[in-house]
Amino acid sequence: MDFDACGDSFRQAVDFFPRYFPDRPFKAFCCGSWLLNTQFQDMLPSDSNIVRFQKEFYLFPILSGGRSGLERIFRNGIQDLAKAPRDTKLRCAILDHLQTGGYLRAGGGLIFPEDLNWGTQVYQIDRNLDCIWV
Repeated sequence: MDFDACGDSFRQAVDFFPRYFPDRPFKAFCCGSWLLNTQFQDMLPSDSNIVRFQKEFYLFPILSGGRSGLERIFRNGIQDLAKAPRDTKLRCAILDHLQTGGYLRAGGGLIFPEDLNWGTQVYQIDRNLDCIWV
């Protein structure tokens, strides 16, 4: 999904849930996924859609089996690293990481509706100041 279309989808959801489910108060978007693996911020360019998507969330670690996402990224997982396709930046980065003994994690993320300002990355840690900007 296009990055801006994704943000629009979140904005629409903020209106949708209170309108159609008023008896179930909506507090936050919460997700756990291989897409929220913070290792991708070191493996991929900062302008990649995965990294840009992650930076919209308050990220937190979740339990993972060490190969999270491989079935989705490589369709049926990887049987042989040497024969796995290297046809995208993501696949190349993951294969390089795995061939050096690395493993993959999953991650969790939160977006509070009151902080939803897609594209501004309100939850990101400023690593130079060692604090969270909200």
